[in-house]
Amino acid sequence: MTAPWSVLRSAGPALGVSLLIIAMVSCGPGRALSYDELKQVPEAQLFYPGSTVVHMQGNGQATGSIGQPPYPGTVGTDVDSSAAPQVIVAWYMQQLAKTGWTYAGRDSFEPNVQPDDAYVWTRGDYQHGAVRSEEFLLQFEPLNSRADPYGGANRYFILYTQNCCGAS
Repeated sequence: MTAPWSVLRSAGPALGVSLLIIAMVSCGPGRALSYDELKQVPEAQLFYPGSTVVHMQGNGQATGSIGQPPYPGTVGTDVDSSAAPQVIVAWYMQQLAKTGWTYAGRDSFEPNVQPDDAYVWTRGDYQHGAVRSEEFLLQFEPLNSRADPYGGANRYFILYTQNCCGAS
């Protein structure tokens, strides 16, 4: 019987190059999380009490091609609430601070939205691609942007983003 390492040795440089390529496109020390796994992260399910989830969508993390960074995973949720926006923001400020999130200020990820329409929190070194870095965005939809205001409820959007890959 041939020892396993002698089989690997006899495979030659081609196998070594293949293993190197696999290692280069893998996602750091963790693994890429699927969309279904990201939806289970507590912050991806953090909704103001009494809110109604209208729509949820996103994507799992993905490894980048050689020389490219991995792609973050996202969970985006449209939510309706009868609470005033300032009450919802105060609740998120409190809830996220409890679990180590840092309020990063007001911003917007959409070019046609005013910069002060979105609230952003980060955890980990999001700007510098830490092993696990996360961003939480809360954005209110203007009431005049919908055809049906759903009985006067405030529509807000949360976007949970986790950079590749997995827990540190």
